[in-house]
Parts: sequence; structure tokens; C-alpha cells
Amino acid sequence: MKKLIIFSFLVLFLLVACEYKTARTLDTSKLTEKESETTGEFELPFDIYTAPSLEVALDAVPFEVNLPEELPFDAQPLKVLYIYDFEKDGKKIEVGFSTLSNNTHTTNFSKNHALLISARNYETHHLAGETPGTEVTIKDDIKGKYYESQLSFSVEGIYYSLQMLSNAEDLKDELLSVAKQMI
Repeated sequence: MKKLIIFSFLVLFLLVACEYKTARTLDTSKLTEKESETTGEFELPFDIYTAPSLEVALDAVPFEVNLPEELPFDAQPLKVLYIYDFEKDGKKIEVGFSTLSNNTHTTNFSKNHALLISARNYETHHLAGETPGTEVTIKDDIKGKYYESQLSFSVEGIYYSLQMLSNAEDLKDELLSVAKQMI
């Protein structure tokens, strides 16, 4: 009986150790590293990558990103803006996406829309303390913060930020409808 208990603990330990060792990091094999912009001796303390497609970016990041299926305006497909590796070790990652309205007007800017989405696998803290904004309920027990044209929330350890550039009167409701699709 003693051997069985020791054997069980050993197997459990090995399974946990293997899982820990195989924790995903950023897969840069299909990404392009953007050259660091330097000013004199200054170099950015993080790496910046671009991806040739949305699918490549989603496969490369070490966490699952939930993106919305429908947007509150007629939009172009989402594009990858950046992938940041903040510790240069593939673990502390932020990825950004954007889309514009299909009917981009050059003369009537009030009809233009843009949506920026960022997702990261680490929590940040504002320098001034509490994140500004009003607490909102997105879905059931998922709360977020709404501030002007931005909505921030987290789901299962992934921290999202949505920002919509639009003159829509119901901007808060539109951001909430996008966020609900991401949960």
C-alpha cells in the first residue's frame, strides 16, 4: 500500500512537471521581428513582431485569443497590428488587432469607424493606481471598466482592451456587444 501511494505521488509529480515544462511560449517561427527603433544608445526593452496573417498570429501567441465574429459596423477583416514580447523570452505577450469600416469616407469622417483590440496574458497596473472608468457588467460575473471610448476586461487570465473610434451615440453599448462575443 505504501508503494502504491509513493508511486501515485511520483506519477502525479511527473505529470505536473511535464505540463510545467511544456507551457507554451511565443512561437516566432512564422513571425517577422521588427527592427528595434533606436535613438542613440537607447533600444526598446521588448521585441516587436509582425505576422503575415491573423491565423499565424493566433497560432503563435501562447494563449487563446477570443475575437468577435460580428462588429457593430460594416468592417474590413481584422488585421494584426503587432505582437509584443515584453520580457524577450516569449512568455509576457501582448497582441493587437485592428479593423476599419468598409465605407471609409474621406470627406465625411463622422461615418468612419475603427476598432482596436489588444489581448495580453499578464495584468498591468496604472501608474496612478486604480484604472479609470466606470465598472460595467459584460456577462454574468464578468465585469469590465468603461472609459470614454475604451472597454477593458479579463477572461480566464487574458486581459482585453477594446477601443472604438466612432461618433456613434451608443458607443458603450457597441463595445459591450463586441466584448460579449469574446467571452
